[in-house]
Amino acid sequence: MAEPAAPERVLAQELLSTSTLQEARGLLARHAGRCRPDVLLRELDALRARLTAAGRPAEAALAEFHRRTVQDLQGFLAGASDHAGRLRQHGRTWPLGYPEPVDEPRALLEQDATRLMQRGDLDGAMAVLRRAGAIAPRPEEVPRLAGLRMTLAHELRSRGRSGEALAVLDTVDFGPRSGGALAGDAVTDQLRTRFQRLRGLLCDDNGAYEEARNAFQQAVDAAQAHGDLESQYHAHTDLAASYLKAGRTREGVREFRRVLAFVEAKGGRLIGVLNNLGAAYAQAGDADAARSCYQRSLRLSADEGGEGLSVVNALLGVGDLAWDAGNVTEAGELYFQALLKSMSRDTRVVAEGMALVVSRAEKMGADGEALLATAETFKASLPGTFTGWHTQLTFRLAQARRRERAGQPEQAIADLRELHAEAVRQSADVQLRLLVTEHLAETLLRRPRPQEAFDVLWDARAGLLRARSAGQDTPALVALHHRIYESLITLLLDGGLRLPESAPRLAFDLHEEYKTWTGATGADPATFAAVRDCLRTHPDAPTCAYLSYFCGTRGLIAFAYVPRHDRLGFARSPVTTRTLRQAAERLRRTFDGDPDAFPPQAPLPARRPWKRDLGFFDDLAPDVLAILPQASECELLCVAADGPLHDLPLHALPLPGEGRPVVERHAVVLVGSAADMLRLATAPPADGNPAVYVAAVAAREDPDPGRLENDAELIGRPVTADSGIAATPDTVAGGLRGASVAHLAGHGWFDPAEPMDSGVFLAHDGRRPPRHPHTVDVRTRLDHLLTARRLARERLRLDVLTLRACSTARRDAHSTGYLEGIVQALLQAGARTVVATLWDVDDASSRRLFAGFYRNLLDGDRVTPPWRALWEAQRAMARDPDRPWETHPYHWAAPALFGAWRQA
Repeated sequence: MAEPAAPERVLAQELLSTSTLQEARGLLARHAGRCRPDVLLRELDALRARLTAAGRPAEAALAEFHRRTVQDLQGFLAGASDHAGRLRQHGRTWPLGYPEPVDEPRALLEQDATRLMQRGDLDGAMAVLRRAGAIAPRPEEVPRLAGLRMTLAHELRSRGRSGEALAVLDTVDFGPRSGGALAGDAVTDQLRTRFQRLRGLLCDDNGAYEEARNAFQQAVDAAQAHGDLESQYHAHTDLAASYLKAGRTREGVREFRRVLAFVEAKGGRLIGVLNNLGAAYAQAGDADAARSCYQRSLRLSADEGGEGLSVVNALLGVGDLAWDAGNVTEAGELYFQALLKSMSRDTRVVAEGMALVVSRAEKMGADGEALLATAETFKASLPGTFTGWHTQLTFRLAQARRRERAGQPEQAIADLRELHAEAVRQSADVQLRLLVTEHLAETLLRRPRPQEAFDVLWDARAGLLRARSAGQDTPALVALHHRIYESLITLLLDGGLRLPESAPRLAFDLHEEYKTWTGATGADPATFAAVRDCLRTHPDAPTCAYLSYFCGTRGLIAFAYVPRHDRLGFARSPVTTRTLRQAAERLRRTFDGDPDAFPPQAPLPARRPWKRDLGFFDDLAPDVLAILPQASECELLCVAADGPLHDLPLHALPLPGEGRPVVERHAVVLVGSAADMLRLATAPPADGNPAVYVAAVAAREDPDPGRLENDAELIGRPVTADSGIAATPDTVAGGLRGASVAHLAGHGWFDPAEPMDSGVFLAHDGRRPPRHPHTVDVRTRLDHLLTARRLARERLRLDVLTLRACSTARRDAHSTGYLEGIVQALLQAGARTVVATLWDVDDASSRRLFAGFYRNLLDGDRVTPPWRALWEAQRAMARDPDRPWETHPYHWAAPALFGAWRQA
């Protein structure tokens, strides 16, 4: 009879069959106490050598990978082995490996729980562990029990049962931090790091994003404390990903850049890090940076053989960018390449890669059918591989849609109802749960069954309200529900529902709820009733209308309330958020130029603005202005824009059928939401203080500083002024606090990476600011900036503040729940009305425009509302026959008025 192989040799062979690092670590933990780590390392070295000699380099590399894993855990395994020896001296056994029978009640229960988990009976394992929990553990058993519960929580999460997993994890107790018989602080710290990472992932799944980030940060700190670089990398990656899940894209990009710097400094594979950073850039709207990351990842992958899940993710990332840019054929080719790369000997790559590809199939029409058919064929050939909740969900959703297309809608609805009930019952990942809800509602609508679809969507909103009342991250959760809100609003406006109240008014309230909760004001949403009560009694009621937009993935929705008729109307058009975002980016490049393009594009020539085509304005206007006929008699439009509409000059769009710009008929005032409008409309004026403050600073390189620094001449009355090197951030902040009207002139700066570090350049330490911010370091730049971050902390009582500087109205449209730029910071700080610029302005024409604005605003004893003062100045420039180039929107449409439209 052959002699049994040593346990270390058997374990080395078993490690090669694991498909994830978590699985490998679990296997090592189960064998801890009966395998010596030094012997296991020798066995893995020998196995690697045999595989290399046999011409099996991929498996040899896997053996080397597991050898490094054992090295990382050597302290834990050695301590476990020594402890097992001490236990055997007293006739007791090590319960993790169970090499021989155990007779302690707790150990027996834990052994049963482990075996039940191995068989996939997680409910049975939970029941057994509850019984074990009734038996008080000895101090040396505490870390082992924590590890067992963490394993169960991990398995529950993989089955989509994140709510139950979090409840199990809440029962974990590490006891006091002391070196007991089982393990010292090093082992306990490793367990604590794993615990915090798992807790963070489960909190993410359940929408508790702030709690998740706290857990990930604790995991980073713990891993750093005991020098575990791998755990530090994974925890920091989880932290960065959590920011993205919560819609905090700026923080997500920043944290992933830190992860990249960490890996470059410490050494390690960059491919996965680059894919993560690419995804962050894509979510932040920086397609060029995202593409660069993905392409670098693909180049590195090619050097390593071009295999693995990282290649799949990079191909899908580039494909998604191509799809968003409208390059459908290119996107389809990249998705098929990703499908082929998913066909790997690594079952994890197969399962996760195929699921990722299948998730893109629905939008691809006939090509998507081919993708799905290929993936299903491969899935059928590998039974037992596609067991994860996310993988199963992706395939089941795709199959339900296929049944519907095949003429089996009732079967498709039944499948989706079953999946939806399962997701709700299991408290699955909130993002996946919402995905199932959307699919079910859309399928019901196509039957059509609008009332059933509405009920499903309304239940999802009710879940959001419960989560919000529990103190979870409201802006992030509401942003996740964007398509839920879009579908609810669309259903209400379509009619045909059984409702106890007016459907359009409920739709209005829902869309204002979404906009307010994803904003940064912290205000409660305004109802239609509150808007109606305010505007009907407003002094401008005979001339004003309130317009509010909701940008969706399927179209644009606009509401109009006209006080003079006491009428709420709405309009819908097919232009999508993606189309509007592309138009806003095209406008920015048309007017401001693009130095990063090839060849670089200079700013628009001020004297020849017609050199660049604005035809896309004509294309957008009918859709964006579809609501305008309902307010055609109103001079003043108070507009709550949404998404990319914030970056488009609505007052410059051509009136459909006329060709004249909107400004010829209407003045436009911009607010964030109805709640913002009501707050500003009721804010008191600045204590009757007539003081006017002017601050103006030219750049060092400006040939004629007086063109900016003499702006006090524009006001037409005595002012308090700081100009040139006297206008520092501290001096100007003080001047703003003591004025009711203020004017800042200088060079503006918008920082897309940190919008709250945007601002106006002022003097510092006796020097004017640089004209080109990129030529100086960050510290010098911030010394010269009066930033949005600082302005948000001020307590202002300004009636009107004007900013004659470049791009002072730009904002970040990709993060939810934060102040997004200079204008929002000023309104938050107490300014009632802000006039700021949507793009980089021409010095000469902007000076003339603001001179006209002040002549209208401060004309003797005549009280002219700010909206009318700006409107008349813009119309005068747009009609000026003596300067025909200034009739172009580039010159007169850059300034926009935000906030309250009256001084009193």
